[in-house]
Amino acid sequence: LGVYSLPVWWVAVRTLDRSAWIWRVMAHLGLSPLYMGCVWYTSDRISYALYDAPSVAPEMVVWQLLGLLFTYLVQFGLFHIVRSSQKLRWQEQQHIEMERLLREQQLSVLRAQLNPHFLFNSLNTISAAVSQDTEQARRLIARLGHVLRYAVDSVDREFVPLADEWQLTRSYLDVEQARLAQRLMVQADVAPDLLRLPVPPMILQPLVENAIIHGISPIPAGGQLQLLAEIDGDRLQLSVRNSGSPVSDTEHDWEERGTALRNIRARLQALYGGAATFRVTAPAQGGFVASLEIPVAAGS
Repeated sequence: LGVYSLPVWWVAVRTLDRSAWIWRVMAHLGLSPLYMGCVWYTSDRISYALYDAPSVAPEMVVWQLLGLLFTYLVQFGLFHIVRSSQKLRWQEQQHIEMERLLREQQLSVLRAQLNPHFLFNSLNTISAAVSQDTEQARRLIARLGHVLRYAVDSVDREFVPLADEWQLTRSYLDVEQARLAQRLMVQADVAPDLLRLPVPPMILQPLVENAIIHGISPIPAGGQLQLLAEIDGDRLQLSVRNSGSPVSDTEHDWEERGTALRNIRARLQALYGGAATFRVTAPAQGGFVASLEIPVAAGS
């Protein structure tokens, strides 16, 4: 029995484990008669070889086949029940982990990603603008309020339209450009037809903030920030690049730089498993590029 069970395990269990249930049912419908026939034929040939007689009387062949079918259903039915239970527990654990990460994201945004340096710098910028340009000061206060309100509200949402993320990032960039003035140049390429696609909340702004804090703000001359959103087949690609001097791997641990990048990597893993990718690279011409790819559901 074990010899003939192995091919069934390989096809119906291992190969089709991630397939829709209908494909597994169809596989079992096709494999079960082959399994019963092969086991019956083998036992019959062995019986003829040893005793020169069939393994069971002709009138008992049907009962033998039914017994083999019962054996087949028990061993593979039990496996699928156990496997479904494992998948359900895994999904529940992923959901719990995602809720924990989202709550930590709210605190992370207020304590780390939107760190005191950003808040202090923004308030200083607004304070300076009050006496010089009251309208600009009001506009910056509104932008800062939008960033903080979005950071708090997004904790209860797993996905938001890319349009919301882009609007948040623009509010953040408005404050930073008022602070850095000509030292911060922004070039963005976000196609309007991509703005409806769902993305995790607070996934783009931390990349932009990280690029400004570590790549542009410390340089007296400033630099350029480039944002790109594009679709490649069924995957949405987001990338943020800042200009700067070439950096060697030995100078900085840039792959794991900062809480924000580790947080993004953990959230993508919880949401998409291995279907999403996130990486930070240091091109030879200088600066850093943070890029992520996430699957886009059909019909989105």
